[in-house]
Amino acid sequence: MSMPKNLCRVMLVVFAAFASPAAHGAELTLYNWADYTPRSVLDDFAAETGHRVKLKTFETAEEMEAALQSGAVFDLTVPTAQPYFGPQIQQGLFQPLDMNLIPRASTLDARLMKGAADADPGNKYGVIYAWGTTGFGIDAAALTKRFPEVQLDSWQLIFDEQSVRRFADCGVSLLDSPSEVVPHVMLALGKDPNNQSLADLEEVFARLQKIRPYVQLNAETYADDLAAGKLCLAFGYSGDLVRAAETAKAKGRALTYILPKEGAMMWFDMLAIPSTAKNYEIAHSFINFMLKPENAAKISNEYLFATAVPASWDLVKPDLRKNPNIFPPADVRQKLFVQKAITPRFQREIERRWEELKKSVTPVP
Repeated sequence: MSMPKNLCRVMLVVFAAFASPAAHGAELTLYNWADYTPRSVLDDFAAETGHRVKLKTFETAEEMEAALQSGAVFDLTVPTAQPYFGPQIQQGLFQPLDMNLIPRASTLDARLMKGAADADPGNKYGVIYAWGTTGFGIDAAALTKRFPEVQLDSWQLIFDEQSVRRFADCGVSLLDSPSEVVPHVMLALGKDPNNQSLADLEEVFARLQKIRPYVQLNAETYADDLAAGKLCLAFGYSGDLVRAAETAKAKGRALTYILPKEGAMMWFDMLAIPSTAKNYEIAHSFINFMLKPENAAKISNEYLFATAVPASWDLVKPDLRKNPNIFPPADVRQKLFVQKAITPRFQREIERRWEELKKSVTPVP
């Protein structure tokens, strides 16, 4: 006995619904930096596609890399281009993108993508999520009160013992991230920030040992602590420190973000798909969704980091778009450097010495 055609069609539809991952509303696992993902974007993506996004966060690039190396399963993550992404690609931690599934990738700023291509030749494995600089946030009044002759626009402010020791009582913080700190100490020493000389690395850590009694290592709360007056000097990321200044301003305190005269790092955070990803096509769909101008603009408006989608810039709040600490003008960008990939041996030396530094805390005299 044959099945009625209408019933057959119904059964086919029901079967397709159960067979289709989209109909199931597969859950995308996103592994991103803390305080870096607009909640509204995740909700809008779920409403538009039926795919919920499970967000997990990390605090440092080293933490994210360790998770991937341990075999943790994520559909999408946000590695920092230099110096991590290139070696991570070589380790097989990421898989190539299918640009046919990311049509909006063609709208990214070509100059910025070229900057990221040092880590990812041909931009095959990632697209820029956001970019910014590394510098320090200061309470100028607190610093000049303690050291009237201080140079506020130099790395010597934080990397010279005779300077930083004067600020220990009002709080000084360094990122707990050697990949960020070491190149800037190189600059303070008058060296190439991409230098990979072991002899010069010895000099870098000798300098860090001298200032260690006066600084805390913090990758989590430094911006909030600066805004709350628990710190007067904090080394960190542009968006975090500009946001701290905005928060403090509302409370009547003046903070400033400084890009030192010796130069500073320009970094790129990438959207990339780990080799462990279970939802490859959905991950591409989310990348393309993030490159919509209105979604990219939310990264700037909510977290004060620049995006690489030019069509989004007119959607950024005017005061943020004109802020040179968020969108550095051409003359400022000339002072910025992009960190080059480093050898595994040099990376191991940095990490070994950093762990020793973290353990070598001595009381402030």
